[in-house]
Amino acid sequence: MGKIITFGNDARNKILEGMIELERAVCSTLGPKGKCVLLDKGNRHPFTTKDGVTVANNISFSDKYKDIGASIIQEVAQKVNALAGDGTTTSTLITTELCKAGNELVSLKMDSSDIKKGFERAAIDLIEELERQKKVIESEDDILHIATISANNDEEIGEVIKEAFVNIGDGGLVTVQPNFQRNGKTEVKYTNGIEYDKGFKTSALCNTNEETIVYENPRFFFYGEMLKNIQDISAVFSITKDPVVIVAPKFSDKFETDFLEFFEAGKINGTFITPDGTDIVAEDNLKDMAVLLGATIIGGKGNKQIDSFTMKDLGNADRLFVSARKTMITGGKGSDDDIEKRIAELKKEIEEGSTDAENVKSEYEIQHLNRRIAKLSGGIATIYFGAFSDIEAKEKKDRYDDAINAVQAAIREGILAGGGAGLLHSVKNVLKNHNPLNNKVQESGYQEFMKVMEMPARTIISSTGVDAGYWIEKIKESDNMSFGFNAKTETWSDDLYKDGVVDPAKVIITTLKYGTSIACTFLMSDCIITSDLNNVKVVPNDEVLDRERGAFDGSY
Repeated sequence: MGKIITFGNDARNKILEGMIELERAVCSTLGPKGKCVLLDKGNRHPFTTKDGVTVANNISFSDKYKDIGASIIQEVAQKVNALAGDGTTTSTLITTELCKAGNELVSLKMDSSDIKKGFERAAIDLIEELERQKKVIESEDDILHIATISANNDEEIGEVIKEAFVNIGDGGLVTVQPNFQRNGKTEVKYTNGIEYDKGFKTSALCNTNEETIVYENPRFFFYGEMLKNIQDISAVFSITKDPVVIVAPKFSDKFETDFLEFFEAGKINGTFITPDGTDIVAEDNLKDMAVLLGATIIGGKGNKQIDSFTMKDLGNADRLFVSARKTMITGGKGSDDDIEKRIAELKKEIEEGSTDAENVKSEYEIQHLNRRIAKLSGGIATIYFGAFSDIEAKEKKDRYDDAINAVQAAIREGILAGGGAGLLHSVKNVLKNHNPLNNKVQESGYQEFMKVMEMPARTIISSTGVDAGYWIEKIKESDNMSFGFNAKTETWSDDLYKDGVVDPAKVIITTLKYGTSIACTFLMSDCIITSDLNNVKVVPNDEVLDRERGAFDGSY
């Protein structure tokens, strides 16, 4: 298979076509007056959505160059969504506009390396200012406003999410599932303690008429590796009259057989369970459960060994319930200090995975860590939202997910004035204190970067039919950092925070980090090589021909 090779401005312009088309589709959803996008799923039913990352991920082009452009923007949208949980539309807009602005400077024969340095310096200065301007969430109303805006101004969704977060606390976990009932009713159910979808190994261990395992005030013995022989831990059952629950990642067939025999013979009072998940996930959950129940893990690398085991190593809880499909432990007796320490360790792991671009954690890994934190915090809320069809359920779930993620990001890292105003005010402050860079091309990159930061506000305001240019100038002229345009009411606001027009700071800051990185990579690209069924074909532009004159005869 041959290749097509394209150079310089020709290469970047072809890629930009795909970026711009994707941007137009995705950004049509931005703001309270944004529109829905109808997605054709081939043989499946089409569905509508206002979720930016869903729109972006469903775009591809038969043209290889345009498809490369779309893929570049999809990457930044996915990364921002994975790390901040929302803001994919804003990241699409800012990244594309930075690529356009930088490419225009390059087309004027400016050095791409210097433009890149100007962009990077501007991003650093602006992020520092945004960090100074962000505010912590102070009330339930702040949660309501964040959730409502991120759910495309659906006040019902905002209210449900606010209720869920208020009930479970900052460290809690909120999940969403469709509720296909005739009346389309939305319900929120809460779980305290440890609950997971894994039941008993055998009904022979059940001790109730309902074929469940129920123990009040049980003791918990944690073993850090596969349990192969019951004789190895038989002493555990002799030191307490309370029922004992053996918790280990795996049990051998021999252990299970022996345990059942001893249970039926009345020699053992208790049962055995495995943590949720498999392999590493199960090991993580084993450690978390031990902290929650105040237990010491016995056996395994780095853990206390069985020969030094004492009564104090057993965990405790109010109740254990195990059915064929579910395990629930409530009222764990772990130390509050130990639990807080464990939560802090997991939060640090999330932060390191979010800020280290080289070792960024996947969306799944971050969700897993957040779920562990929620279980340790003792609060899990499941929203069963009303829906009458698969199409409605998919569209609603997208909005619920965006809103929940936005609230979590805001709780962790604060909020900024919304509608693009936070960016405008921060740019104004940066430029007020900015000393022009010595390198003129770098300074041009710096200034163009700051101009692009107007685009979120411009797009949101324009979607209402109002003169965006007028309002942007009004916001930039104001000394009131809370002043801006409320696109929902189509009026000015002296206090966007009070009016509930706010954005999670993490969304904006993450967008700037990854959008700048992608745009700088794009500007430094001077050649595209794509597959073609024909023979190798090289298509240089005039700039390359000038550079290669004398060594290139024009035949290729």
